[in-house]
Amino acid sequence: MATGFVMVCYDIPDTKVRNRLVLRLFSYGLSRVQYSVFYGNVPLSRIALMIREIPQEFPKETDKILIIPLCKKCVSRLVQVHGSLQKKPRTFIVV
Repeated sequence: MATGFVMVCYDIPDTKVRNRLVLRLFSYGLSRVQYSVFYGNVPLSRIALMIREIPQEFPKETDKILIIPLCKKCVSRLVQVHGSLQKKPRTFIVV
């Protein structure tokens, strides 16, 4: 299964709506790296799903959401001060 890294940043003023997005991002398999930034390595099909579903579920113009698919070169150049980011895909063995 092909995977890719994605980063999602948001600025949503309504707490209830913001919390709904947070739960949605966790359900996609992303991890919180800052208060309003999520990041992770997920199947490419899930990234496509996010790009389709999020604008439909959060249509208000006041809800600013940025979905950034990242290429391998971009991921290798990411720098996080005081922390670490996953830069290699995780391998899981299901038994």
